[in-house]
Amino acid sequence: MKMFHIGDVLSVTTGRLVSARHIDGVYDILNFLTGDNLFTHQLPRAMDECKPWLRSMFPALMEDSEGMPQRLADMDRRIKAVQQDREHIGVVISDWVEELRLSLTLPEMLAVYELGVDMHTHIDPIEEARAMVGDDRVVTVNLDEPRDSHI
Repeated sequence: MKMFHIGDVLSVTTGRLVSARHIDGVYDILNFLTGDNLFTHQLPRAMDECKPWLRSMFPALMEDSEGMPQRLADMDRRIKAVQQDREHIGVVISDWVEELRLSLTLPEMLAVYELGVDMHTHIDPIEEARAMVGDDRVVTVNLDEPRDSHI
């Protein structure tokens, strides 16, 4: 078990980046849940694997839970209203998260439990990238090989 900010949880359960720590919050919670060290292209699959587990712990925080579609639409309207002022978008999002937290009477930090070992499939990140885009579009670099200083 590990404590995560409600914004980190909401970023996974709603698919909206509302973590105060931005993408770092998403990486941290998904790496914890899966016990993996995920690469960027693996995040969508990990989110899909983790959502049912998070639903069992936080059913009210899911994108399809009662009232959540309206709350997400409200956040979208607020963001659109300050769209030209990127500095205020962060304020809008943090206010939205706090209002949601208070309305659901949830603590700021939520206890999150790891997935069971059979709930996440570890896939080598390079192999997964190759499967996603093809061998010819994945370039790997071996940093352990000595470099030729004459190149």
